[in-house]
Parts: sequence; C-alpha cells; structure tokens
Amino acid sequence: MITKIFDCSNGPGRPPHRGMGGPIENDIMRYLKKYSNHFDCQFVETLKDANVAITNDVFTKEVAKSNIPKIKRMDGIYWQKKFIERNEPLNSAAFMADHVIFISNYSKNQFYDLYGFPLKAHSVVLNVADPREYYPGKPAKKVKSYFGIAATNWTREEKRFRTLNLFSDLIFSMLPTSWILCLGKMPINREFPPNLSFRGIYNSPEEFRNLLFLDDQDWKAQGFLNFSYRDAAPKVVAQALSCGLPVLYADNGGVKEMVRDCGIGFNESSPDKFFQECCPHTTCNINILFEAIHNFINRFEELSFNISVRKFNEEFDDMLRGYFDIIKKYA
Repeated sequence: MITKIFDCSNGPGRPPHRGMGGPIENDIMRYLKKYSNHFDCQFVETLKDANVAITNDVFTKEVAKSNIPKIKRMDGIYWQKKFIERNEPLNSAAFMADHVIFISNYSKNQFYDLYGFPLKAHSVVLNVADPREYYPGKPAKKVKSYFGIAATNWTREEKRFRTLNLFSDLIFSMLPTSWILCLGKMPINREFPPNLSFRGIYNSPEEFRNLLFLDDQDWKAQGFLNFSYRDAAPKVVAQALSCGLPVLYADNGGVKEMVRDCGIGFNESSPDKFFQECCPHTTCNINILFEAIHNFINRFEELSFNISVRKFNEEFDDMLRGYFDIIKKYA
C-alpha cells in the first residue's frame, strides 16, 4: 500500500516573519519528497488525495478542520520567550498534531520547559544533510598557509547581528592570516575587515559546495563556524559536516548533538543573562572565543579524521526512516 502524504508547510497561516520557506529551510521536506518512493510513500497535491498530512510550520485551515492524521515537524524557535506570541501559531500546530517530530533533544526539552507535554505523541529525529549532495570527495587534512572558515549570517536579525558582532576587528588582528566567508543575509551600512567576505543566500547544494571548495582536491575553507544562540539543530551545520568541515560552535543549543566529535563547542559567559534579556548585540567573552579558535586549529587533523570515518550515509538514511516510519504509522 502506498502512503499518500499532503505537505501544507507553505500554506496560509504561516507566520509572516518566517518568510516563505527558502531552499535551505525546506531541505528536510525536499529530502522526504525526493526519497519517498523508497519508503512506499508518495506526496500528493491535494488534501482529498492524501491519508496523512505533514507540516514544517502550521496546518492550513483546510487540514485543521479535517480528520486526517496530522504530523508536525517542530524546530526550536519557541525558546525565545520574547517571541512566544508571534510564534504561537507554530506551537498551536504542535498541540493539534497527532505526532510532533522534534529536530533535537534540546528542541524537545525546551518545549517541555515552556509547556510541559500536552502532546498526543512525540519523537526526536535529528537533522542530517544528504551526503550524496554535499560531500565533495574527502575532508581536508591540514590547515594551509591561511585558515579559511565559513560561517552563517542567517535567519532573524537578532541572530544575524550576534554573528556579525563576533566578527570583530580584534579577532582578525589576532588571526591575520584568516579568511572568513559569511553565508546568508547581507549586512547593511556596515564596514568590515577586508578578509571577511559576504556571499548572501545560496540556493542549492552545488552552490554551497562551490563556495567552500576550489575543487574536489583543494579546500577554500577548512572549518565552519556557527555562533547562533541556542539553535535547535541548524541544517546549515548538517550541510557543513556533509562537506567534510569540522565545526566550531556556541555550545548552548542542540548543535552538539549533530557535531559530536567532529567539532568543538565553546561556552559563553553569562548565557542566562543574555537569554533573559534576549539582547542581539551582546557578544560572548572574546578571550573564550579566541581560545576556542586556536584549540580548533590545533586539533584540526583529529577533527578531520573523525569526519572521514563518520558514516553520514547511514545517519541520513536513519533520518529518512525516522520520518517515514512515523508517517506510515498514522496513514
């Protein structure tokens, strides 16, 4: 029996601050559609042809009023108490769903801290990028004459400016041979050091690879930075790992679950104060970051080896199976 799935992720009612779901944000749904036939599933265009509905955001009114089983993929934006009201449609969708799939244990725990668990059913399926799309050949083995790194400059303004503030002149004076490429939304009316480049939003795995690699045998970037505060399980980190890049990250969210022994996390000073005030322009202790960068460089070969032996294909297949097993259970 073929399970027929209706995806209403970009339907009416989507919170306006979430945009309309770009190619990176919707990567997981794209994977499910790409590989659905391997799991005896099929995505259909209309609700009347489906026997289960899934959303990355909210359920449309049509789906909400129907008796069709509902599955909600839940990310981690609800931790920001400052933004609970504007994110309420997403949280309401979780309460409505027959099953909620959290994208990390951190994501699940944050939801529990805010609401308890008045959910019908839930599970955790960690974000993984498709290695067949992102992996260019083999991981870098050593740091070259310069240390090239890529970083996210993504999503909402409070996260974007936090990332940019960490790229201070002090860091570049400490690491004059570094080259940093910032991916995502572009800053406006700001000046930055010449070795900080901005690319803007990328639209495909191929473009992402081309930004990070000169070719399959040489590496423009040797590492990936994720400074976002309390991210649940950012897909861009999964993409960097699938490209063979170790990750340096702010250890205050679910990134550790994704990175494991293929990167280094650094603890920030006074994270609770930052969280309570939700101040986007606060930066971490620069000495902590400086120490973490040098630790990252010194352990680079070890981290690269860990990536080279990690079985990303199996992790990706497990992620797909996690989604489709739940979908088929309710169909």
